[in-house]
Amino acid sequence: MEEQCRAQLERRQVDGITGQVRQSLLGATGLAASLEEIANQLAMAPRSLHRRLTEEGTTFRKLVEAERKQLAGQLLENTAMKQADLEFQLGYGGSTAIARAFRRWFGRSPSEYRKVSKRSALIVSRSIELADT
Repeated sequence: MEEQCRAQLERRQVDGITGQVRQSLLGATGLAASLEEIANQLAMAPRSLHRRLTEEGTTFRKLVEAERKQLAGQLLENTAMKQADLEFQLGYGGSTAIARAFRRWFGRSPSEYRKVSKRSALIVSRSIELADT
């Protein structure tokens, strides 16, 4: 999982305060971090962080949601992680919250998302095998 986070960081643009916040969210602080915790990590006042994010056209909440969505999809597609571990990794306090988030992001529950992505991967794999023969 740590390797996935590092790869994610390398792919992300780290320009401006938005990039710094994303980097902090995927780093040691984690996706459960508050605006205040990230502001402290970046050595600025929470209000200053809020203002600078607004100047860059985003909010702390939008950044956290985007990172959670991205990581959630990757973890369900690439790991056999249990839902409780997924909740913890994404910074959610319970199964209800993560189920609502998945329905909002992907239109299905985490288990349905995993089934669909596995079927899609299998179809792609079979298509590649057929193309090679």
